Amino acid sequence: MGRFHGSLAEGGYLVLGHAETLWQVSDAFTLMPVGDAFVYRRSHSAGHSTGSPPPPEPGVLRRLLPARRPRPLQRSARPAGSRHRAAPREMADALAALAAGRYVEAAEAAERVVLAEPLRADGYVVLGQALTTLGRDGDALAPLRKAVYLAPGAGHAHFMLAGSLARLSQHGPAAVSYRAAAAALEAADPAGLAAFLDGRELSELVELCRILADMSEEAARDQARLTAERRGA
Repeated sequence: MGRFHGSLAEGGYLVLGHAETLWQVSDAFTLMPVGDAFVYRRSHSAGHSTGSPPPPEPGVLRRLLPARRPRPLQRSARPAGSRHRAAPREMADALAALAAGRYVEAAEAAERVVLAEPLRADGYVVLGQALTTLGRDGDALAPLRKAVYLAPGAGHAHFMLAGSLARLSQHGPAAVSYRAAAAALEAADPAGLAAFLDGRELSELVELCRILADMSEEAARDQARLTAERRGA
């Protein structure tokens, strides 16, 4: 990765697959959100600067990344300089709306949080939770994947991602996410997940994850067998 970094011009991009990451591999690149994805950018000051790198130039990644789908959620027009200062207030609003069952409002507030702070994992968690509760599992995949990428130990985010994948009949990936959820939740502090557990024991959720992982793996095998039979017919 060091040699690849050295071969790029300053500001050059490294685009990886959705399952690939430089986490614990290299800190020579700056992580940048682009649409619904993340890319890495070559920067001499990566990992050492507190400033944000300039945004990608229009059209640079157009042929490499899918076009971003329009979102139905409302976005507030706020000067860029005020976004970072507003994020804590927006996060409090998102959590309050989620607790009160106002899921559309929670999703809108959480989206404002991640627009202001694109590397804030808890914002993606709340956005994903609100969207899954609204039955929008397809829309929840991107924020939940970002949440578990940014915070691999967030077991509840893995659990929600697994549920969305299972409901979308992506049983193989769902099984992987349920296993990741069980492993992360086993090491979690129950006090930090009190609202998510809603009175249940953390051990119950860990066991549920394992059961659902087994069920998802079986569903994936059935899915593969049916596909093979159809092809044979």
